[in-house]
Amino acid sequence: EKQNKKIGGSPNSNHVKGLAIDVVRTSDLEKFILANLEVLDIYIEDLDSTPTWIHIQVVPPKSGNRTFKP
Repeated sequence: EKQNKKIGGSPNSNHVKGLAIDVVRTSDLEKFILANLEVLDIYIEDLDSTPTWIHIQVVPPKSGNRTFKP
């Protein structure tokens, strides 16, 4: 929670709840995730919005889409 507050994150962030993580983006990881979103049962922020990392969460966003805008 301290780190989340330090970077200006929401106190209700999925990161704080243990439901989301940001990982360093690589092309291999990106390809794997995009090819397996349904199987992995995860949701990611739109990759155009996160140029150096991939935000992965296990709860659906309000839209319910596997990829979503932050």
